[in-house]
Formats: sequence, structure tokens, C-alpha cells
Amino acid sequence: MDDQQVEALLRKEVATRRETAITYSENGAPERAQAETAEADFIETYLPKGLSEDEAQAIVSSVMDRLSAEGTLTMKEMGRAMKEVNAEIAGRFDGKAVSTMVRARLA
Repeated sequence: MDDQQVEALLRKEVATRRETAITYSENGAPERAQAETAEADFIETYLPKGLSEDEAQAIVSSVMDRLSAEGTLTMKEMGRAMKEVNAEIAGRFDGKAVSTMVRARLA
């Protein structure tokens, strides 16, 4: 596995544990929820630090400015823009929020 695949796997495991913790909490098992949360926190120590919203916005702006310099960007280029932005963000920020940022820049 390469680094990106390992990061994706670890992020998936963190998300699974956080969802499981919520389920345990809702079903009256706070000890088990706490254990799942502790495991998620531990796994996160192996992941690169996430980006703040301002950092993610700066990356989106930089990529969009570079793509705009190459030609006019329209909503038809959303896929191309997302591919380039995601290559730089590399899972360190919420994908849906990134998509919203890119869409706002293309509008």
C-alpha cells in the first residue's frame, strides 16, 4: 500500500469507530462508546494534521487561480478542478466542504 492508501484506510477506521461510539451512546453503553472514541483518537495520531477551513480555502483559491489562468473555467470543468484540488488537499479536509468551495468559485 502507498501512503495515500494507508491514510484512506486509517481515516475509514476512525470514521467507523466514531459512528460506533455514537451508536453505543444512543443505546446506553457509554463505556463502550468511550472505548471506541479512545481508539479513534489513537488512530488519528498516525494521520497528518487536518487543514483548517482557511487553509483549505487557500488551496482551493490557488488551484482555481492557476486553472483560470489556463482558460475560462465553467461548471463543466468541475471534475477537473476537484481532481486538482483533491490532489493537494489529499483527504485532510472534508470533501463535501471542498466541493462547495470549488462550486462557489465556478459560479
